[in-house]
Amino acid sequence: SEDNSAPKAPTNLKQVEETAELITITWKKVSGSDIDYFVYVDGVHVKDTKDTKCKLEKDGLFADKNTVKITVVAGRNGKRSGHSNVLTLIDNSNQGGGDTEDDE
Repeated sequence: SEDNSAPKAPTNLKQVEETAELITITWKKVSGSDIDYFVYVDGVHVKDTKDTKCKLEKDGLFADKNTVKITVVAGRNGKRSGHSNVLTLIDNSNQGGGDTEDDE
């Protein structure tokens, strides 16, 4: 029978790798077939994948801020889950290198 219910939200979203250019995130597979995953950065949809991992370009993530909140939503047959746990990513590459002086 075709399962038309919305999938459950992804869980265990976490960062697993970081290079100079990329941050790799993974999450736990959601049960069900034909699940699509939608990656959000600060609430904005940025990427789709069928995999349970995703590489994010740091240039894009940290273009104008040094902290971003990542969530992942699962989808199937047009139905969307809620958001996963929130993963906060911090840009460690340019400490003190910004052009904003707002040290508390």
